[in-house]
Formats: sequence, structure tokens, C-alpha cells
Amino acid sequence: MAFCFITAKIQNVRKSDVIIGSIAITWANAMMGEVTPKMAEAVMSSLALKVLLSLSQEKVVIAGFKKESLPHLIKFLVEEELKEILKNEANAYVVKDGQEVLLMESVDIVEPEDDNSRYRIISIFGEQKIVKGRIKAMNLVSHKILFERVA
Repeated sequence: MAFCFITAKIQNVRKSDVIIGSIAITWANAMMGEVTPKMAEAVMSSLALKVLLSLSQEKVVIAGFKKESLPHLIKFLVEEELKEILKNEANAYVVKDGQEVLLMESVDIVEPEDDNSRYRIISIFGEQKIVKGRIKAMNLVSHKILFERVA
């Protein structure tokens, strides 16, 4: 799943499944001129789901919007709005004593390190962890990547 957090180039908008940004990314010349008319057009012409934060520095009032701080908006976005989208992402687990222990949610990349006894896992949000061990199994239907420690 491709996410596009707007500060990205116009080309990325076309390839994205979800676009996340301030509502101002849909307005030409917003953000002190940082949003060009072509950028605003690309966002609105994209087939991607648009998740817009009610956050703007512009002299625009939109009736019904509740002013919230950015941390509150992001928390709401991740916990409420994106829950349905993110449930289709793979999660990484380590198997300990027969139990699956969550290592990371929403894994985007799994890369072998050095001698294939360590793996770098990277989430869709850029969080990274190194896992020592080997891949035990991948279940694409249940969206699980299982690691096991090796002695």
C-alpha cells in the first residue's frame, strides 16, 4: 500500500493509495505559496483516498471544523480513520515459547542483513527494528510475518 504524505512530488501522488495532509493541500497557492496549482490539481485528480487534516494557516474558516492540535489530529487519524486501512497491512511477530509476540505493526519492508541471521523490518511510518533470527513463516491471508530466534 502506498501512502503519500504531501510534501512529496506530484509524481508520487499518482502512485499512492492514500494521500494524507492538511486540507490546504487541496488549495492552490496555500501554505505561503508552497502548494502550487499543479500540486493541488494532482491531489484532487488522484484516485487515492484523501485523508485531510483540519489544519490550516490560511485565513479560511470552515464551519463545523473543530480546532485541534496536530498531535491530537494525528492520534485520531491513526487510531480511528486509518484503522480499517491498516488492518490489511502485515504485522511482524517473534515466536517465544509457542506464543506470537508482536514486534511491529504495519510492516512495509523486510530486508536481510549481513549473513541472513538478522532482518531489518520497516513500517509504513518509517519505524525500523533489527530482528535477530530467521523467518519462520509468512501468512499472507492473516497478514503475519513470523520470526524465530536462533541459537
